[in-house]
Amino acid sequence: MHAGHDAYAGHHGHGDHVAQFRRMFWIMLVIAVPVVGLSPMFAHLIG
Repeated sequence: MHAGHDAYAGHHGHGDHVAQFRRMFWIMLVIAVPVVGLSPMFAHLIG
């Protein structure tokens, strides 16, 4: 009846999600900073 819940049997709490979110945040920040910094629109805004 609850077969969908079997997929979460190995779930270890929300700590894993927090660590994954932090890792992805820093990766996306490293990618976003040069993209924004090199964009012509951003250069136009700051003069």
